[in-house]
Amino acid sequence: MNLKIVYFAVFKDKVGKPYEYIDFTGKTAEDLFHYISKRYEFLDSLHTCKVAVNNVIVQWKHELCENDEVLLFPPVAGG
Repeated sequence: MNLKIVYFAVFKDKVGKPYEYIDFTGKTAEDLFHYISKRYEFLDSLHTCKVAVNNVIVQWKHELCENDEVLLFPPVAGG
């Protein structure tokens, strides 16, 4: 399926661009995170990150559909 992946903060820095389109054969947001993590060597665990699909925060088991826009948020620290 074709997806638009949008990266934020450290993920955007690691990938070198704010978004990209990919052809993905997995099913869930979790599958996608593992695929992207291996591709770009993300060190963060999905348990410390957030994901949104079509601008709605979802769980990692959320099933993706053709033309979804997936937003990946790294862990946030601050005070």
